[in-house]
Amino acid sequence: MRRRRAWATIGLALSLALAPVGAVAAAAGEPVASGATRLVVRVDRGPDATGPRYSASSTSDRSLIARLIEGVDALPAAPTGTTGCPIDLGTRVVLLFFRDGADHPYAVVVADPQGCGDVAVIAHDGADRVVERLSGGRSLATAALAALGLAPLA
Repeated sequence: MRRRRAWATIGLALSLALAPVGAVAAAAGEPVASGATRLVVRVDRGPDATGPRYSASSTSDRSLIARLIEGVDALPAAPTGTTGCPIDLGTRVVLLFFRDGADHPYAVVVADPQGCGDVAVIAHDGADRVVERLSGGRSLATAALAALGLAPLA
């Protein structure tokens, strides 16, 4: 039951990330605010995974979290307009950033290491939800998995 609830959260994050949003012309400085004290990384390797499809890890190492936030903040904006992308088989790496004592993340980053390599940043600021679209899904996913000691993507 607990695993089902956790993956339902990812499903919600993905549905929020994939909702129609206007194209972002340029990355706006700091898509993920600093101050996270806990990071949870959840991986869905897609239906064609050769090993376990799902994995997860978490850390409270503030320097590691800060480096990953800096990595997200340094990503370029996603291209605007119509583009053709390679096949996307459903692999996703989701980073959930929590503040001290919080039960809900203040920022959710969904990295798509396949297709066009999109990154969706969903930041919760009080009652508002801000979504930014960035590029660099493969590099972010690879860095996050390596930082938390999770198996690399195939």
